[in-house]
Amino acid sequence: MPRHYYRGPDIDPFNPNNLPNALLQPIAQQRSGQQIERAQAMHECAHACIATVLGCDVVDIRWSKWSGRGLMRANYDKMRLSVPDVVTVLVSGGVGERMAGGSGGDRDDLAEARHLATDEQITRAQKRAGEILRANWSGVCSVCEALQRFPYLKGSTVGALLEAARKAPVAHRTDEDICTARREVTRFTKSGKRKRAGEIRFIAGAWHAYRGYGNQYVGRFNDHVAASNSI
Repeated sequence: MPRHYYRGPDIDPFNPNNLPNALLQPIAQQRSGQQIERAQAMHECAHACIATVLGCDVVDIRWSKWSGRGLMRANYDKMRLSVPDVVTVLVSGGVGERMAGGSGGDRDDLAEARHLATDEQITRAQKRAGEILRANWSGVCSVCEALQRFPYLKGSTVGALLEAARKAPVAHRTDEDICTARREVTRFTKSGKRKRAGEIRFIAGAWHAYRGYGNQYVGRFNDHVAASNSI
């Protein structure tokens, strides 16, 4: 039987009466409803996308914007994933949700992961999950957008969207919606004029540097000074 992931208490996640508290608060106090929905959908997408990348047989994913809860079904026994791979899939939901600006919502996932790994191993798995998501971000966003439009996606659809994004002529893409801070980097020319050299963006807990007017991706850095100096 496929293994089930279910985020939230044992209630019907597709009932509009089961609204998460965040959606009941004024938009001025929290992120906009659309941002919250996107982050919550990204949680399930991250599970499904990383499971797919690691070779897991994803059956399907579901998500309800009314409750903010979702379900991913995947068959681990068929693919015989290693324990580190399973832990990476488990923690990927919270990592993806935070990358999309959410709070994480991964308490249940972490509780299950702790049955398989130590806290140090879980931390490494979270870092690995973030690297996989960033490397496949264009495809992950495509899956998220599809899940927000349709509450049910087959595992084969997830795989097709990821594959299509890999073939697209895009060297690097970081979705604007997950950028929480941005600074322009300038340099002085020999004539004393100030010229734009690029910009840095704070995304998912790290600074990312982009060079020139075309925003050519340079790399990821722990602080804004190092990111600025790399341009």
